[in-house]
Order: sequence, then C-alpha cells, then structure tokens
Amino acid sequence: MHDVVLDFFKNNTRKSLVLHLRSGDSLFYKNVYLLNEDGKPVVELSNAAKENIQTLQERGYGVTAVEVSYIVAWSPENSDTEWAICLANITLTKR
Repeated sequence: MHDVVLDFFKNNTRKSLVLHLRSGDSLFYKNVYLLNEDGKPVVELSNAAKENIQTLQERGYGVTAVEVSYIVAWSPENSDTEWAICLANITLTKR
C-alpha cells in the first residue's frame, strides 16, 4: 500500500527515523500510523488507505504484517529540500 500523507514526512526527526529503515524491516500498524520497532510513527496512512483497511476489517480481515517496501526521496513543489518517504506493504488475512 502506497497511500501515505506526504506532509507527515516533512520533519527532520522523522526523516532520520525513516532513513534508518531498510526494505524488509517490520513495522507495526496502529490506527492510521505505522510504527517502527521503538513504537515511533514513521508513516501516516492517507484517508483512502484508512478507509480501505477499515472496510476490509469489517469484512473479517485483520492486519497481520507490515513491512518496509521502499524508501524514496520526495521534494515538494517549489522546494529544494528532499524528504525521506517510507512506502510499506500491509498484509491482511481473513480471521
């Protein structure tokens, strides 16, 4: 799932947290956030992603795994600053 809130990453502390992640690292799902192993939020899911997960949960699915897929660089329009973005895979299985 690659539906994230880009503005969430516009923070130097978060950039550092994201840059310490590697593809395949496990994350933890909590509400609209994906947390690193220290319990710190490294991703905020978009409203669309949150709604998709909620719909699937109502159909009997649960989040069973989350892992880092990609770390990419992003620069907002009219900005020279690059921010690190974490894109993750969320696995849901039927309960």
